Amino acid sequence: MFDGRVNRAEFFFQQILPLGMLLGSMITFKFADRLGRATMLELAAIPYVLGWLFVGVAFGQVMLLVGRYCLGVAMSDFSIVVPILLAELSEDDSRGRVLTTSQLVHMLGGRMVYMPVLRVLEHVLSEL
Repeated sequence: MFDGRVNRAEFFFQQILPLGMLLGSMITFKFADRLGRATMLELAAIPYVLGWLFVGVAFGQVMLLVGRYCLGVAMSDFSIVVPILLAELSEDDSRGRVLTTSQLVHMLGGRMVYMPVLRVLEHVLSEL
Protein backbone atom coordinates (compact mmCIF):
# COMPACT_ATOMS: atom_id res chain seq x y z
CA MET A 1 0.00 0.00 0.00
CA PHE A 2 2.77 2.45 0.89
CA ASP A 3 5.59 1.05 -1.32
CA GLY A 4 8.29 2.89 0.58
CA ARG A 5 6.80 6.31 -0.04
CA VAL A 6 7.41 7.74 3.39
CA ASN A 7 5.48 10.95 2.81
CA ARG A 8 2.31 9.10 1.84
CA ALA A 9 2.70 6.60 4.67
CA GLU A 10 3.16 9.38 7.22
CA PHE A 11 0.18 11.24 5.80
CA PHE A 12 -2.15 8.25 6.08
CA PHE A 13 -0.83 7.33 9.52
CA GLN A 14 -1.29 10.86 10.86
CA GLN A 15 -4.64 11.66 9.25
CA ILE A 16 -6.61 8.46 9.77
CA LEU A 17 -7.17 9.16 13.49
CA PRO A 18 -8.70 12.65 12.94
CA LEU A 19 -10.80 11.19 10.12
CA GLY A 20 -12.14 8.61 12.56
CA MET A 21 -12.84 11.39 15.04
CA LEU A 22 -14.73 13.37 12.40
CA LEU A 23 -16.91 10.50 11.27
CA GLY A 24 -17.28 9.18 14.81
CA SER A 25 -18.58 12.52 16.04
CA MET A 26 -21.34 12.45 13.43
CA ILE A 27 -22.39 9.02 14.66
CA THR A 28 -22.12 10.04 18.31
CA PHE A 29 -24.37 13.08 18.00
CA LYS A 30 -27.01 11.03 16.25
CA PHE A 31 -27.11 8.16 18.74
CA ALA A 32 -26.34 9.97 22.02
CA ASP A 33 -29.87 11.32 22.33
CA ARG A 34 -31.52 8.09 21.22
CA LEU A 35 -29.54 5.65 23.35
CA GLY A 36 -28.55 7.87 26.25
CA ARG A 37 -25.19 9.17 27.41
CA ALA A 38 -24.26 6.26 29.67
CA THR A 39 -25.10 3.70 26.98
CA MET A 40 -23.01 5.61 24.45
CA LEU A 41 -20.05 5.54 26.83
CA GLU A 42 -20.43 1.79 27.19
CA LEU A 43 -20.67 1.37 23.42
CA ALA A 44 -17.61 3.60 22.92
CA ALA A 45 -15.54 0.98 24.68
CA ILE A 46 -16.04 -1.37 21.72
CA PRO A 47 -14.12 0.65 19.09
CA TYR A 48 -11.60 1.64 21.77
CA VAL A 49 -10.73 -1.96 22.65
CA LEU A 50 -10.85 -3.05 18.99
CA GLY A 51 -8.59 -0.17 17.99
CA TRP A 52 -5.92 -1.04 20.54
CA LEU A 53 -6.16 -4.72 19.64
CA PHE A 54 -5.63 -3.89 15.97
CA VAL A 55 -2.73 -1.56 16.77
CA GLY A 56 -1.17 -4.03 19.19
CA VAL A 57 -1.24 -7.03 16.88
CA ALA A 58 -0.95 -5.23 13.55
CA PHE A 59 0.79 -7.37 10.97
CA GLY A 60 0.56 -4.78 8.22
CA GLN A 61 -0.12 -1.16 7.46
CA VAL A 62 -3.82 -1.68 6.74
CA MET A 63 -4.46 -3.28 10.12
CA LEU A 64 -2.60 -0.45 11.83
CA LEU A 65 -4.67 2.14 9.97
CA VAL A 66 -7.92 0.34 10.85
CA GLY A 67 -6.86 0.34 14.49
CA ARG A 68 -6.09 4.06 14.45
CA TYR A 69 -9.42 4.75 12.74
CA CYS A 70 -11.26 2.81 15.47
CA LEU A 71 -9.36 4.78 18.11
CA GLY A 72 -10.45 8.03 16.45
CA VAL A 73 -14.09 6.95 16.56
CA ALA A 74 -13.77 6.03 20.25
CA MET A 75 -11.97 9.27 21.10
CA SER A 76 -14.75 11.32 19.52
CA ASP A 77 -17.33 9.38 21.52
CA PHE A 78 -15.53 10.06 24.78
CA SER A 79 -14.75 13.70 24.03
CA ILE A 80 -18.37 14.47 23.13
CA VAL A 81 -20.36 12.38 25.59
CA VAL A 82 -18.28 12.82 28.77
CA PRO A 83 -18.68 16.63 29.07
CA ILE A 84 -22.41 16.36 28.35
CA LEU A 85 -22.83 13.61 30.93
CA LEU A 86 -20.78 15.50 33.52
CA ALA A 87 -22.84 18.64 32.95
CA GLU A 88 -26.07 16.70 33.39
CA LEU A 89 -24.97 14.85 36.53
CA SER A 90 -23.16 17.62 38.41
CA GLU A 91 -24.83 20.03 40.81
CA ASP A 92 -25.58 23.55 39.61
CA ASP A 93 -23.08 25.22 41.93
CA SER A 94 -20.19 22.89 41.04
CA ARG A 95 -20.82 22.33 37.31
CA GLY A 96 -18.15 24.79 36.18
CA ARG A 97 -15.50 23.30 38.46
CA VAL A 98 -16.34 19.75 37.40
CA LEU A 99 -16.14 20.52 33.68
CA THR A 100 -13.00 22.63 34.05
CA THR A 101 -11.29 19.94 36.10
CA SER A 102 -12.26 17.32 33.54
CA GLN A 103 -10.74 19.31 30.68
CA LEU A 104 -7.65 20.18 32.71
CA VAL A 105 -6.99 16.53 33.58
CA HIS A 106 -7.60 15.58 29.94
CA MET A 107 -5.05 18.11 28.70
CA LEU A 108 -2.47 17.27 31.38
CA GLY A 109 -2.80 13.57 30.58
CA GLY A 110 -2.11 14.26 26.93
CA ARG A 111 0.92 16.32 27.86
CA MET A 112 2.23 13.57 30.15
CA VAL A 113 1.98 11.09 27.29
CA TYR A 114 3.97 13.24 24.87
CA MET A 115 6.70 14.46 27.24
CA PRO A 116 8.70 11.19 27.25
CA VAL A 117 8.41 11.03 23.47
CA LEU A 118 9.79 14.55 23.16
CA ARG A 119 12.70 13.70 25.47
CA VAL A 120 13.59 10.64 23.41
CA LEU A 121 13.42 12.65 20.18
CA GLU A 122 15.56 15.38 21.70
CA HIS A 123 18.15 12.79 22.74
CA VAL A 124 18.16 11.12 19.31
CA LEU A 125 18.42 14.42 17.45
CA SER A 126 21.25 15.64 19.67
CA GLU A 127 23.32 12.59 18.71
CA LEU A 128 22.97 13.26 14.97
